[in-house]
Amino acid sequence: LHLLSRRQRQMCIRDRRRTLGDLRNRLTGMMPAISVQEKAGDFWSSSYQSPNLNSSSFQVFLRGSGNQVCIVDDIYIPFGQVQLDPNQIESITVLTDILDKAKYGPMASDGALLIRTKKGGYNTPMQIHVDMEGGIGIADRIPEWVNGIEYARMNNAARAVSGYSQLYLPEALEGFSQKDTYDMKYPNVDYKSLMLKETLPLSRVGVNFNGGGDRVKYNFSFNGLYSGDIVKNSASNDYSKLNASASLTAKVGKYIEVSADFNTLLSFRRKGRTSWYNYRSVPAVAFPLTLGQSLGDDGARLNTPIYGVSRTFTQNYYALGLEGLSLIHI
Repeated sequence: LHLLSRRQRQMCIRDRRRTLGDLRNRLTGMMPAISVQEKAGDFWSSSYQSPNLNSSSFQVFLRGSGNQVCIVDDIYIPFGQVQLDPNQIESITVLTDILDKAKYGPMASDGALLIRTKKGGYNTPMQIHVDMEGGIGIADRIPEWVNGIEYARMNNAARAVSGYSQLYLPEALEGFSQKDTYDMKYPNVDYKSLMLKETLPLSRVGVNFNGGGDRVKYNFSFNGLYSGDIVKNSASNDYSKLNASASLTAKVGKYIEVSADFNTLLSFRRKGRTSWYNYRSVPAVAFPLTLGQSLGDDGARLNTPIYGVSRTFTQNYYALGLEGLSLIHI
């Protein structure tokens, strides 16, 4: 992956060490002119886990401006809709000079990223490139949520400021401090540890064919990406996509070229009944995680736990992540 500046052509960087599904993440730290701000990890519906890349959690700045355009093979495309795999890209040129931007009109007044896809080469034998990458994504920081004893103390403090009596007496505070997930009277459930992990698997594979004769050049590319999620207890939280592209260019006469390009994307998103932020939806002291084991018609104990909810908080998101488990109001 090349990033070239008109003024700094010597800064040609090839980086194949980043197994990332979002092209914008690959731009991080590649050149002084570009900065990538990740406002939120957004693992539940990641920026590369939707047909249109989510710009609310990612922002790319070109010399301080976030209004740059993306030009792919001389076609204006919103940055959030660039679904190219890195294996399909020949080069990325950063346009920052006035003369360079003037060539592309007022849309490029705040800067532009000029992306060229692979086209093959004239008088070039067929070349086959196979790329396989694997890695682990790490969540830099996941928002914390108060535990049971912190929640009880803060609730008492808020009620005192408002002139209400304390809801949680010293006996309750002592019970919450035991951090017993299954205590029927004073539960303290750590939903973050139960529902989330800090890493997710990433893998990518790509196959590229390119070459050409005297008057025709071609390029064919097939790419696949798999991304897991940080949500635990559900095998259905993942994302896969397949990219296929083709380019055919022919010389017509001495000064004219005719080209045809094709690009398609097929993606699959599997998700369970909970999302990564649901661990903050229920206080740690709302109800115990489980209420014991269910009983069969003959009174025999089954191996299916009964997960609790309450009238105030009617969803047990940990149980929903596992799916198919019994719920009972307490």
